[in-house]
Amino acid sequence: MNLNVARRRLEDEWQWLLCARDAIDCEQLSAQSADDRVGELSPIDQHQADVGSETFEREKDFSIRDQVAHDLVAVQEAFVRIDQGTYGRCETCRAPIPDERLDAVPTRSYSVPTGPTALEPVTLGTAVDAGRTTTIRILLSRR
Repeated sequence: MNLNVARRRLEDEWQWLLCARDAIDCEQLSAQSADDRVGELSPIDQHQADVGSETFEREKDFSIRDQVAHDLVAVQEAFVRIDQGTYGRCETCRAPIPDERLDAVPTRSYSVPTGPTALEPVTLGTAVDAGRTTTIRILLSRR
């Protein structure tokens, strides 16, 4: 992949992530308690299902904020790899990362077969229940 194109894509991603982070921060997640967000004076006035829904939404917001922070770090690391001349090469085996993979996720630092998320299906066995046979498979890391 052309490094100028990669840098522009990463800069666009950086700006998008900053906007997303700012939008999340406008929600003032850490400054408000769940009761404040619901707008109730007492948690007793709130139905349990409503409290559950609000708790779920709040946790989802925290999760999104954490993912945005992680993605910002990944973009910073990709900029460092560009500056060091290692962008587009697998951190494990140093093989070139296919352009299609970098087009899909420009912060990638691993090739498909050697990356830490390379998983291999493994059959553990079969189980028979009520006359139905089920094959039990899991995915294991190749490392």
